[in-house]
Amino acid sequence: MELWIRSQDKRTLINTRRIDIDDKSIIVWDEGRYASEIYLGEYATKERALEVLDEIQSKIATLNFQNHFIGTDFNIIESNIYQMPEK
Repeated sequence: MELWIRSQDKRTLINTRRIDIDDKSIIVWDEGRYASEIYLGEYATKERALEVLDEIQSKIATLNFQNHFIGTDFNIIESNIYQMPEK
């Protein structure tokens, strides 16, 4: 299942396979020809950044569950785009 993530500033929409936390920032790796970091959002604390990462993980798990048990028409149920929270 593919999950697209829209950055906190709403300027980037990316489909990725790897998401990391760098202190209080959440970054993804563009796995194109040259690997590069793309910042998706920054939060007040590392704990909040971990909470957001947990939300992304939960979204991926939900989409995978729906895809497995309901089939590919699940887009009617839930979008495969995650919007990074402001705070």
